[in-house]
Amino acid sequence: MYGKRIEGAWLVFDHWRNNRLNISLFITITLMNTIAIFLLIVASLLAVLTFSHIKKAHKISTQAVQLQKKLLIALCAQ
Repeated sequence: MYGKRIEGAWLVFDHWRNNRLNISLFITITLMNTIAIFLLIVASLLAVLTFSHIKKAHKISTQAVQLQKKLLIALCAQ
């Protein structure tokens, strides 16, 4: 593609060359995307559960609750 041929290297986004599908690269891409989506769902679920537990907390001061929410939002942004 860039005038150089790299033999034996994994160019993951180069799974379709010369109208032929490279099955191993396609499986790798599919597997990595599946893992990433699964981890995003787990992280979102844990964030929602944490928000709900912070909201239900009775023995924590309002200042501590606000701090916990800010920290969780910062963590979710990362």
